[in-house]
Amino acid sequence: MGSNYTLKDAPEHIIRDLIEREYPNDGDVHSRNALYLLRCRHSSSREAIKREVVRGEDSYYDSPPSWIDKAFDADRLYYVGRYSGDVRERILKHCRGTGANFTGIFPPVEIVTIKWIPGSEDTDERERKLANQIQESSENNGYSAYVYQF
Repeated sequence: MGSNYTLKDAPEHIIRDLIEREYPNDGDVHSRNALYLLRCRHSSSREAIKREVVRGEDSYYDSPPSWIDKAFDADRLYYVGRYSGDVRERILKHCRGTGANFTGIFPPVEIVTIKWIPGSEDTDERERKLANQIQESSENNGYSAYVYQF
């Protein structure tokens, strides 16, 4: 699935350079859609996860989203996303904890893949297929995975 890089504590310019080198977009960074898959760090404490959820989103205070328990029970965590624009900046937002609630709670540790998609293709369908592939692969290899997709 492409090269994997540890993102924890990596300087932003290093992440940008790695994306440009390993996942080149043959043209302008704004010219095509990108589908990306991030492996995220798991927390060992369900209560720590719930504290992060409460701290990050007031609306979760009484009932955290169902994906919290699913994520906690999984052996591996992934975030699949799509973006039309500068995907480097989007991934950096995830690394900073501001890209999505999920990556704010479970920070990305690896870029598993970035796939450039021509603007006319259905990115929703490709996102679902990628999430399903990861789920099937994990089951076939004896571990559980939770793939979050918005």
